[in-house]
Formats: sequence, C-alpha cells, structure tokens
Amino acid sequence: ASEVSQLEHVGQLLGVRVMITTKYHAEYAGEGVEYSWGFSKSVYRRHPLSAKKGKDHFDALVEKCISRELITVDMVRKFSKRARGHMLAYRA
Repeated sequence: ASEVSQLEHVGQLLGVRVMITTKYHAEYAGEGVEYSWGFSKSVYRRHPLSAKKGKDHFDALVEKCISRELITVDMVRKFSKRARGHMLAYRA
C-alpha cells in the first residue's frame, strides 16, 4: 500500500476523493482551459507597454485578450479536443 498524503487524508475525512496529478501538465486542467489562458497571455504580450500602463488601459487590454471575439467557440472546442487527446494518451 502507498502512503497517503495529508491532503488525501483530509479528503477522506471529508468524504471526497483527492486526485494527485503530475505538476505542470496543462492537459490535466480539463477542457483545454490552460490552452485558452496561454493563448490570451500570448496576445497580451504582443501589445506594447504603453497599452498596459495605467489601470484603465490594463483593464481594457485584459478584457480584450479574454473576450469572446478573440477566443472563439471554435477555438475553445479545438483546445478542448487537444486536452482530451492528451488525457486519453496519459490513461493508456
């Protein structure tokens, strides 16, 4: 039998299952959310510093980078498909 971590132990006491996954694998986040986030960050980084200075400019740019106009439903579906493919490969 393997040793149970403190987090798993507390989860058992609460009646929930704690699943420990490999760190830093975007595929485990499910439904491709990490891919969407990564895409938004790459778009944000392409903008000049002047577009990021000041709270109003920063808020507007972040809104633009996470908007439905930029991250479309088709793109989310593509990211989700990619994530599911990775999850299936890891289970095999």
